[in-house]
Amino acid sequence: MKKNADTNVAAMDDGWFSFMLTTLGLDPAEILPLYDEGGPERTLDLTIRTGNYGDWYGAKPDGINLQSFKDNPDGIDFGPMVPRIDDKICTHTGKLEIAPPYILGDLPRLLARLERPADELVMVTRRHLRSKNSWMHQSPTLVGGTNRCTLMMNPEDAERSAVHHGDTVRVTSEVGSLDIELEVTADMMLGVCSMPHGWGHTVKGAQTGVPEGKEGVNMNRLTPSHRVDVLSNNAVVNGFPVWVARLT
Repeated sequence: MKKNADTNVAAMDDGWFSFMLTTLGLDPAEILPLYDEGGPERTLDLTIRTGNYGDWYGAKPDGINLQSFKDNPDGIDFGPMVPRIDDKICTHTGKLEIAPPYILGDLPRLLARLERPADELVMVTRRHLRSKNSWMHQSPTLVGGTNRCTLMMNPEDAERSAVHHGDTVRVTSEVGSLDIELEVTADMMLGVCSMPHGWGHTVKGAQTGVPEGKEGVNMNRLTPSHRVDVLSNNAVVNGFPVWVARLT
């Protein structure tokens, strides 16, 4: 099984590397045989070779590659910095346009929203280093220990909602509800609660192989699909109102 997995990873690595070569106008059939193996060093070598000082795989004989840095562990002096800002800023004014009209035009709506009554409690998402969203949930070692799929809540908010650390609470939004373990912590700002995304492996189509009892809950069930950012039209997945109550 491991041999097959290694073969699949190598094939994906070669495929991605070949794609990068073609976007740079290079022929994968010519470049791939130059490497004994793939991995991050191959990608780093490509980046150096195709940079401003790179050798472009022999097209610039005086250029550098990854081996150049290995041969010079104390660094390589390329001379004084070369100004590039005039080449990189392509606006008609030649300046960074940090206040375009479509942004400024939305300010009245934003100012009006600042006057609206504050929601009692809003939801924000979070991730964990041992999860990387959902990538590592199939590893018993990485999902072991204490439950990380919890609702974090400020102590004052918990007291007002009559819930306690360790309770199973029901979180409700305008579109749905779910039950989750409560984690009361002063790390959370007053008026804000937090759930991790990437959990809920019991739903149809979720990844299999997650250890039993570690499936967690899917916070997307709470996210209002009609809430979008006006300027970008991106879905709003943070800052929507929720209500928390202890299960009876």
